[in-house]
Amino acid sequence: MALDAIIFIMRITVPQFNSTPLYTVGVNFFVFLLFFLYFHAILELKRNKRLNLVLTFIFVVIYLLFAIFSDQFFYRFPYKFYFIEVIILLGNIYLVLHETFNTDKVLYIRSFYPFWACIGLMTIYLGVTPLLIISNSAMQLMNINIFFIILFIVNVIGYSILITGIFFAENINSRK
Repeated sequence: MALDAIIFIMRITVPQFNSTPLYTVGVNFFVFLLFFLYFHAILELKRNKRLNLVLTFIFVVIYLLFAIFSDQFFYRFPYKFYFIEVIILLGNIYLVLHETFNTDKVLYIRSFYPFWACIGLMTIYLGVTPLLIISNSAMQLMNINIFFIILFIVNVIGYSILITGIFFAENINSRK
């Protein structure tokens, strides 16, 4: 939210402002890092926590390698890194869902927010990824308005799932 406000203000004051560096650092690094730390906090099995830490470490190392060795990393959207981080996110989601479905948490899955978060994030990032693949040729293939409508619908569905999870979520600690 704050990142969007900064980008909005910069676009108004400096029309030539390139927001890619802010997006690359703010979203591609910090937001995904927060996802991974959240998943680490909700995982209970030591094996899954270790796997989560390994995936998070791989994420940070790959980010640093791309930032150092990729010439256009902060000036153009880093598609290759984005696909890698989505794969790492899916690995973390798998850990959470695997642990959820193999414990008693599955009995109250409707009120278990991490389940909703996993489903919402999968919807958003798996829905946006194919759109990013065709985004370079979207202007030639279809009307750009249709492209943005599809992108909007994918985001509405994904964030609606996250909001639905908030409404259904209960304080799980009170059940213990």
